[in-house]
Amino acid sequence: MTINVDTKFNFKTRTIKNDDGSVLKTLKKQPSVIIPLPFMTADEVVGILQSEDAKSKDLVLEYVNSAIRDQARAQFDELIESFGDDDSRTVSGDQLDFDKLTFSYIANLDPKVRGMRALSEEDFAAFFTDYSSVMVATTGKPIEKIKKHIELFKKPARVKSAKDVLGVLIEQLDIYIVSSTNVEDTGEVASRIRTKFDKWLKAEEEVSLDAL
Repeated sequence: MTINVDTKFNFKTRTIKNDDGSVLKTLKKQPSVIIPLPFMTADEVVGILQSEDAKSKDLVLEYVNSAIRDQARAQFDELIESFGDDDSRTVSGDQLDFDKLTFSYIANLDPKVRGMRALSEEDFAAFFTDYSSVMVATTGKPIEKIKKHIELFKKPARVKSAKDVLGVLIEQLDIYIVSSTNVEDTGEVASRIRTKFDKWLKAEEEVSLDAL
């Protein structure tokens, strides 16, 4: 038997653009909607897998296996990003950490990490635009410095080993997240960049000077 679960839907501001991508008009943002959706229980899922309904079983397996595929994609994306500007490097299947592709491992990930959707160029563009205006107004820093932040957000591998720079950028992202009035639209991009920087900041150095 399904159970009704109140589910919130947030909507982004829409824009009308011309052929060259310039914004002609910004449309009003639709208000959030909360609606009870008929969610399935574990018993129902088990019932489907034990039934003779082949199409329903295929759909369940498709969604289950998409979680594994998404995590493999995330590993590849992170690997490619670590290459920086080095065009000579290439990804391959043997670079995947298959221990992190088991369903049990994925199930124990933070839900925010596990359920990450692919971000579009429009998502990033909206964040960069909002970050520029919010940070100039909030911090009083000149736009030239804020633009340097954005350059590093676009090419994060450049600062992966620069702990001091990572710390500053994390602080700036925290200021942005609490200051922006558009965080429902841009917060996911900001949070993902911050999470990546925080992970690098806390990572142990692979080689310690004490070992040499």
